[in-house]
Amino acid sequence: MVEPKKNYSVHLPTYVLKSVYRKKLFFELVKKPYQTQAQLLKKTEIALKYRSHVSRTIKELLDHDLIECENPLEKSYKMYKLSEQGLKVKDEIEKYEQNY
Repeated sequence: MVEPKKNYSVHLPTYVLKSVYRKKLFFELVKKPYQTQAQLLKKTEIALKYRSHVSRTIKELLDHDLIECENPLEKSYKMYKLSEQGLKVKDEIEKYEQNY
């Protein structure tokens, strides 16, 4: 079982799957790593409701070490991808989905 690096007492695969926004962003980065916030916004269609959901969801995934920013010093055009922990969570979710 994958545990978060920080002091969160959550099961990370469940954490991802419990939120429609987290699930959409997470699996969009599974399909195509190295995307900007604007690209994620467009591809996940979350912007149809609220633009702020994308930035908040990215922050949540970053806080749980599920994704990482490739160029954190840039002010704009930040690129995101799954972290090593995020890849482990992806594998756990896929294993779970194969059994059901």
